[in-house]
Amino acid sequence: MRFVPMLLATALVLVVAAAAVLLLRACGIRVPFTSYVISICADDRTQHTAAQLAVLEEERDALRRDVSQMERALAMTQCEAASPPRKPDSPNLLPPPEPEPERDQASQPDLPSDPQSLDRETFENRDIAVLEGCWDLDSSYSGRNIATGQITDYNRWLMCFDASGRGTQTMQGTDGSTCQGPTEGRFDDQGRLIIDDGAPLPCSNGARFFRRVITCQLDGMGRAACMSEQPFDARGGSSPVGLRRAGER
Repeated sequence: MRFVPMLLATALVLVVAAAAVLLLRACGIRVPFTSYVISICADDRTQHTAAQLAVLEEERDALRRDVSQMERALAMTQCEAASPPRKPDSPNLLPPPEPEPERDQASQPDLPSDPQSLDRETFENRDIAVLEGCWDLDSSYSGRNIATGQITDYNRWLMCFDASGRGTQTMQGTDGSTCQGPTEGRFDDQGRLIIDDGAPLPCSNGARFFRRVITCQLDGMGRAACMSEQPFDARGGSSPVGLRRAGER
């Protein structure tokens, strides 16, 4: 008699286990004594879509990381002036002409100034108002990106000054970039005209030019013969520059 309850308990456990097997599925519950299953799992199409979405999210995160790295690298790039290639000197086929004898400065006639350039009298008086107005700078100027080595040509360089020598400058590159910033003119102790950026010149493509100093002197016709240099860059760099009033040829 003692074994009867134990047998009954064992039988009850087996019956409950069998019912659970019949009722439960991996992704659903089947209604007893019917073929109807209550599904609680996503179908194959939903699972495939979810997997594709997860892959796309991983690719998006990777692209964001790449863009962030490129933005940081671009922000750290700088440009330096790339001097135009020097043409080989032409051979001297004739002996050089003999120098003319020096004449007294007072006996030399006053040469007219080129209307496209700086006024001679104002320049010789070291009056910085000589720069007042807008000027085109003629130069085969180009910039090299230190990080990538890419060279961009700048076919327009414009400076505008007020009577006190304070001004702005704009450079336009062949790649569509624009570089803008302040500049200022002054005369040094030797009577040379100095045009100084004062700071690196930023460009719209994230690059910038090292600070440049332009030194100008007048030739016999009052034309400005200038040289642009980068004295604050250890690599140096210089190029000749012509100065003429904007809009005049």
